[in-house]
Amino acid sequence: MNFNNSAPIQGSVLETNLNFEVNVGILEGLGFFNATIDTVFAKGDFNGWGTSDMMTFNSFSGTFEKSGIPYTSTVDATVNYKYFIKWDNRRDIPESEFYLSGISADGSGWEEPGVTGGGNRTFN
Repeated sequence: MNFNNSAPIQGSVLETNLNFEVNVGILEGLGFFNATIDTVFAKGDFNGWGTSDMMTFNSFSGTFEKSGIPYTSTVDATVNYKYFIKWDNRRDIPESEFYLSGISADGSGWEEPGVTGGGNRTFN
C-alpha cells in the first residue's frame, strides 16, 4: 500500500540530526558574496529544498553553519543537497554600493559545486 504516492520505507529506519558547514570565502574574494548582507541556506531532500535552514556565520571557523536539522530515513539512503546563496535585494539596484552586475536577487543563486559538475552534492 502506498501513502501519498510514496512506497513504504524499506530497511532499517534512522532518526538523526544533520549538520552542515560551508566556507564561501572564494565567492567573497571574487566579489560574488558579502557576508554582511547576503545569506546562505542548506537545501535538499531533508527540507523539501526549502529555505527553512538558514546558516549562521561562525567567526571563529570562518564558515557558515547549520546544526540539528532533524532527519528520518533509511540507513544508507542517499541524501541530495546544495548550499544556496540568497543575494540581498540591494544587489539589483545600480545606485547601491552593493550592486552586483549580472546577478539577480530573485532567488536563483544556486551553488554550482565544481566537485559534482554543478549537480547536487550527496551523502549516505
